[in-house]
Amino acid sequence: MAQTSPPHPQTQLQHNFVLSPITALEFYLAGPSSSYLLAGEDTWLKIYDVATSHLVNQLRVFRSQPIHGIHAWKSEDGTSTTEGAFLIWGGQSVMVLSPSLVKSLIQGTALPELPTEFQVPDWIYDGILFSSNGEVQGALVTAHNEIVTLTLSSNGNLFQLGPVVSPSRPILYSANLTFLGNGTILVAGGTVFGEIIVWKFHLDSSPPPQWEVLYVFTGHEGSVFGVTISPEIEVAPGSKIRLLGSCSDDRTIRIWDITDRQLAVTQNGGEIDSKTLGEARETGFGGNSEVKEENKNDSTRGVAVAMGHLSRIWHVKFGEYTPGLEGPINVYSFGEDTTRQRWELSLDLAGSQGPKGALKHCTTDSCHSGKNIWSAAVSNREGQASFIATGGADGKIVISGGNPTPGLDGGYEEFDLSLAFDDVLEQIQRNSETPSMDPLPKGNAKHAFQKYAFLSDSRVITTTSPGRIFAAGIQETPKWKEIQLPDEVVADLRSYNVMKSVAMDTVVLGSSAGNIYLLQHGKSIRLVGKLSGKIQDVLPLVGAGVQDWQAVITVLGDDRAYILSYNALTDEATIGGLTLSLPEHYIATAAAQVGSTIILGSRVGVVTLYPPSEDNTDTIPPGYSCRDPKTKDAITAIVPLPGSSSDFLTTCRDGKYRIYSLGKENCAFTLYHEISPPMGMIEGAWFTSTEKPELILHGFKGKQFIHYNDTTSTVLASIECGGAHRSFDVISPRTNPNAFRLIFTKSSHLRFYSQPSASLRTLKEGGHGREIRAVACSATFKYIATAAEDTIIRIWTYSPTRPGIKCLATLEKHSSGIQSLQWLGDDCLISSAGSEELFVWRITQIDSHYETLAVKCEAVWNFCTKDKDLRIMSFDTSNVSSGGVNHELAIALSNSTVHTYSYNPKSGEFEFGSEARYTGACPMQLRYMPNGEDIMVAYTDGRLAIWTRPLYEPPPQAEMKLANKAPLGMGLLVKLHQSSIKSLDAVSPRGGRWIIATGGDDNALIITELGLDDMGKYKVGGRYRVSSAHGAAVTGLRIVRNEEDLIEVVTVSNGQRIKLWRAEPGRDGRGMRISLQDNKYSGIADAGDVEVISSGKVMVGGVGLEVWDFNPLK
Repeated sequence: MAQTSPPHPQTQLQHNFVLSPITALEFYLAGPSSSYLLAGEDTWLKIYDVATSHLVNQLRVFRSQPIHGIHAWKSEDGTSTTEGAFLIWGGQSVMVLSPSLVKSLIQGTALPELPTEFQVPDWIYDGILFSSNGEVQGALVTAHNEIVTLTLSSNGNLFQLGPVVSPSRPILYSANLTFLGNGTILVAGGTVFGEIIVWKFHLDSSPPPQWEVLYVFTGHEGSVFGVTISPEIEVAPGSKIRLLGSCSDDRTIRIWDITDRQLAVTQNGGEIDSKTLGEARETGFGGNSEVKEENKNDSTRGVAVAMGHLSRIWHVKFGEYTPGLEGPINVYSFGEDTTRQRWELSLDLAGSQGPKGALKHCTTDSCHSGKNIWSAAVSNREGQASFIATGGADGKIVISGGNPTPGLDGGYEEFDLSLAFDDVLEQIQRNSETPSMDPLPKGNAKHAFQKYAFLSDSRVITTTSPGRIFAAGIQETPKWKEIQLPDEVVADLRSYNVMKSVAMDTVVLGSSAGNIYLLQHGKSIRLVGKLSGKIQDVLPLVGAGVQDWQAVITVLGDDRAYILSYNALTDEATIGGLTLSLPEHYIATAAAQVGSTIILGSRVGVVTLYPPSEDNTDTIPPGYSCRDPKTKDAITAIVPLPGSSSDFLTTCRDGKYRIYSLGKENCAFTLYHEISPPMGMIEGAWFTSTEKPELILHGFKGKQFIHYNDTTSTVLASIECGGAHRSFDVISPRTNPNAFRLIFTKSSHLRFYSQPSASLRTLKEGGHGREIRAVACSATFKYIATAAEDTIIRIWTYSPTRPGIKCLATLEKHSSGIQSLQWLGDDCLISSAGSEELFVWRITQIDSHYETLAVKCEAVWNFCTKDKDLRIMSFDTSNVSSGGVNHELAIALSNSTVHTYSYNPKSGEFEFGSEARYTGACPMQLRYMPNGEDIMVAYTDGRLAIWTRPLYEPPPQAEMKLANKAPLGMGLLVKLHQSSIKSLDAVSPRGGRWIIATGGDDNALIITELGLDDMGKYKVGGRYRVSSAHGAAVTGLRIVRNEEDLIEVVTVSNGQRIKLWRAEPGRDGRGMRISLQDNKYSGIADAGDVEVISSGKVMVGGVGLEVWDFNPLK
């Protein structure tokens, strides 16, 4: 009897990591100095320390239901308390975490047993916990305006659900609950048809009725996506009001007065039976044409209305206010456009019809990437600054507010001042430190601020059109004085001057007469040189030194630039000892020194090297010079990379920054990094002096001035300034870029902004803000690339020791949703998208203290049609090189054609090879067969085609770069699925056969064996089908195990399930038997791809990212 091999152990899936939308947020204030943020990410409750951003603990609450809401027990003053519990819900699931479990989560001790998950009859929109008659109880409101009460046991766990109670059953899109005391709950619900229903539920009344309707508000012209009930607001001693905020599909925010219930009466004076609300109402957008009698006066309850955001508004929240309404009430709105907007609500309480007011827009903060802020929380405490948190579809959590922490370097103050010229004059004249100079007259419209420069963190100066110089010391707010100048200097600086800060407490000024002045803090201004012509610019030579500094001085119309050198030991500044010969019509705009080489940048984007002169002449001729052919905008900054003697970074007004590397002997340079951060014109850059340097950029985006941390992808400040092309200067501590100061001119006024810390802080990093359509891992599992409908590619690294992923680079060049990604080794990435876009990216590691990946788009596929209206559905590269060096590439287009090309990495050029055309069905997936010659294509009609071609022998005179011109012919066409083939993978032949796995729109998984007949043509050896492999389309598939006697396949679907299948020989070795090894809930909705990222691990991409382990069952 033949000996049989032992059976393979079952393989199981184990959840490892998830990055998905943040669907619930709640602040938990455990004490005066202990603030936590509770976040719902998929099925997980995650607890973060607000002060440190540290993840304190996490707990999987539900088995297969994302968390949609969290309520932390609150005391009578509205603050959370450690004595209370957490109410958590999602879909129809609800759970209460007891106080002991909450304490264990916060302290990190051993967790008691997880309580029971309960199910309610309908979708839950809001929930609360409260104390009534000495007992802790709870209530939920559902999607049909129903209240379900909760009974808790003595240990704080959910014990029993109460009956369903509702005055009517409209379809709600939003709801909010507030406990009023005395066994009464206030309910507000926003309907799908634009109405808002406000009613009370009485816990202790004997049915019927247990409810009374207060108001039905109309006014919104779209579905009401958010409603929120304010706490009682004290407007005068003994007088309080309560407000309701709502937001809608119509992009409006409305405030309503819901302070008291006034019983509605009929025209005959009788009270209306509240059951009328349950009668049929007119539905549809645009309001009701027939308002019922009991609701005719409700419209007078409207307090204020405002329109905001670029698209739908999902949430509205009340923020901080001062007791007695001595100031406005802060209101926050959160939208589909990923912005958080702050409004100030001012109230007029003198009217006879209740309070009226106005909403004033204050700020707009862009918090997330992609689309949608899915969750928001505001810690609302009377008289205290609120914390505001947002959670986005990108999985990111952003927090702001609270009491700001001062900056590290001396502590920047917080102010935002706008001063007219006469305002500064008035301060100067009142300042006793102002020297005795002839006072300038007020009211002269020709007087204006000209240039600005920071001497240090606490000192700033400005030049003026009358030739005078004003200085301000910053102590809480700027205190202005005038710097004493000789009359001849005032006359020289009048009307025109240039000024730059070149070192600490030092500025250099130039005049139209060619004079160069040095002004240092505590010293008189002095003339250090004179040039023959109008001084055009002063360019600090970045990297040349700190104490002994240098600057490049340019003169209008001069063909040379002059080096100004300062010796700190002798306190002498000299000019003219060294000059730089400029190319014709060259206008220098930036300068730096890398090693011994001086580098200039020009107004038209040219970068020029000046290697040290070998013959020690006074004039250095220009060396290698190059301009990016895609830009003619000015170079605004040149910065050496920290820890590198050959690499430097340039910023440009075209919105890109680039990194170059000097070649041997500094005779040339090479571009190896080019990126477009989410800014407009970039005006400057610098690196922090921290252990791991971070890149900080600033510039203009529309009418905003942006201070941006490119390393963390965080906007540190956004100030409305009116747009680019204005005088300004900035300063920020090199160890704390969150602190920031900006001074600029706007509408002839001096605007001075200062912040001690960033207005927004990232509590948790995120990823893509739209659906991920492609996941690809590099050859050695070094990098993972993901691409999404947000047109962005992200490159990640995965840490197996500490589960999690880190984003290394963000690539933004595509203009439409990305469909496919593929690596060539570890240093080349190819991406394709709609609009006939296919890009080749070169990836390298930067050798400096600045840790980042260098990314450059080295080639663009240029065989587009005239209208560029086709979509590149899929592509693949052959494992057989073309011409020994080139790569062969096959592309599937949405017009049912397949094209092949040869790509030359050295030249960055594509050459057309051959074409295959199918019927009207659209190709969905494309793979090269393992022989590297034939091409396998899956179509929307459920068929799989293999395109073959004869062996191609190029003409003897042909160059090696030529593509394979052999025509493609149909080698095999086989029907596999009933409709579109959504996913495909194949493995190398084994025993003369190929194994192909496909997943379709028909929910089926099919494994196909292919072989060759006696004529060498493809034939189907067997088809093995799992008809209902998933409950929805199989959108992602990967063969993860390929052994002699079995293969294993991971599949994902739109049904949020991940499954592991095993295919092995059937009985007597005939056919193939497919068995399900594991079936798990996946937190990734709309899954688009699955990829092996390391041994035993796969990543699923869709609405978020998920990592799973697949290992033999122990």
